[in-house]
Amino acid sequence: MIVGYIMAMVAIAIVLAIICGSVILFHRSIRSFMGKQHWKGLWQLLVSILLAILVLASIPCGNSDRMRESARRATCANNIKQTILFLKMYANDHEDAHPPTYTQLVGTNYIIAGSSDLTVFVCPSCLQSGSTMMGAVGNSKNIHEWTNYAYVSGLTENDPSNCVVIFCPPQNHKGRGANVGFLGGRVEWYSCKSDPASTQRHPVYTFQDLTNTPSLFYGTTNEVQLADLKKRTKIIYPHLRK
Repeated sequence: MIVGYIMAMVAIAIVLAIICGSVILFHRSIRSFMGKQHWKGLWQLLVSILLAILVLASIPCGNSDRMRESARRATCANNIKQTILFLKMYANDHEDAHPPTYTQLVGTNYIIAGSSDLTVFVCPSCLQSGSTMMGAVGNSKNIHEWTNYAYVSGLTENDPSNCVVIFCPPQNHKGRGANVGFLGGRVEWYSCKSDPASTQRHPVYTFQDLTNTPSLFYGTTNEVQLADLKKRTKIIYPHLRK
């Protein structure tokens, strides 16, 4: 951590030095033009402009990857929310029961085969360079062969609203964490690292806590209900990227 702070301070010092150099050269270029030293002034002006461009270009570069991943994470969460809506639509037509797999969602009333709705099963963090969401969509007859999202099969709308129904495994987000969708419709991000600032009064659970604790995963502490949920549900994991 100390090394990280030192590197950050060095980077800030370098940026400040470049800014100062740019300002000084710009000031000198004006003096050179006033002294009729046009070539010298032009050279100093060009260098000062290049330094300014370098500073402006370096500011977003440090956070660009983080910003892109943040945007992908938001799209991933939205995909899960949309899929939960499709599950609820299906349940409304099938006595509150969710489909055995994602594939049963494909139909006139839910998802049209070949439509852009199928992109909700593709996590943008899994797209390779140059790939598109539609380009990553596979055969609609077996979505679980190409989707990036795990599905808890066997649930109904009568189960606890805090029960996990969909999640995007951490491997899809470089092991940093997972977007988790609950039966009630909410989607939350669970980090794979514990938060040292969390307390017993306000605990912040990790993804490992969620998956390793049945009462958290299924949203209930009732032993009979837990036993029933464990017996009739099955987690269908996606083919994870390597």
